[in-house]
Amino acid sequence: MLFDGPPAALPTATLRPTPSQPRHRVAGLHVLHWLASALRWARPRTVPLVVAFVGMIAVLGAHRYLLTFTPDAPTSVGQLPTGPVTAIR
Repeated sequence: MLFDGPPAALPTATLRPTPSQPRHRVAGLHVLHWLASALRWARPRTVPLVVAFVGMIAVLGAHRYLLTFTPDAPTSVGQLPTGPVTAIR
């Protein structure tokens, strides 16, 4: 069988009266490890992320700029007309 062989002694657990590291230190190390992995992920993507953010700001600015030409345009979905839809002929 798989476990046939000479009997071996089981390991003995040793209890310590105080933990070797406080919990907040271990939690802090886990947070630092997570932050390091997040930065390691973001480093090669920095330029595309910055370009996407600048593009988002540009689109929002263009929207605000174009609203100055149409002051009566609806600015939210709640201001759209709710009447029946008619076909344009």
